[in-house]
Amino acid sequence: MKNQNGGALIALIVLLLIIFSVVGVFWNYANKAVDFEADISRFDKNSQNTLSNYTLKLKEAAQIPDMYFEDLKILVNDTFSGRYGADGSQAAFQWIQERNIPLDSQIYRDLTILISSGRDEFKLSQDRKIEICTDYEKLYTRPVSKFILDIMNYPNSKVMDMCKIVLDVQTIETFKTGIAEPIKI
Repeated sequence: MKNQNGGALIALIVLLLIIFSVVGVFWNYANKAVDFEADISRFDKNSQNTLSNYTLKLKEAAQIPDMYFEDLKILVNDTFSGRYGADGSQAAFQWIQERNIPLDSQIYRDLTILISSGRDEFKLSQDRKIEICTDYEKLYTRPVSKFILDIMNYPNSKVMDMCKIVLDVQTIETFKTGIAEPIKI
């Protein structure tokens, strides 16, 4: 009797260990999936924030050349009106050499730098998102983890939508046709 109870106890312990191991494996993969989905959401929000910040900076900075041009027009008009009067110079001959106010090209260089740095920052945010989405895809496509995650309804469809990256129309068309065209500026 004692021997039979001892065997049943050992069988029960082995069964419990197997159950706890299986539950532990499921728990582990569920935790990994939750971590990946949280990171993907974070990186997607970061990309949106980066693009929004860049877009607003660019829109604001693009107003500067127009403001500069309007201020320059007023300055030139006021300068010549002050120098020659409201009707301009009435002299038959003028022996002066005019020096026009130069248009400062620094504004355009600053805009070019802003565009370039904003695009680079956005590319980095997209690269981080691509990396975490690829790691999650690897986890999800491995046979054992795929089986377990399918049972637990992972990945979340919203998360997979977040893994999409932002592309321009020309790039989409190039990959669709397989033909690259020279960039026209």
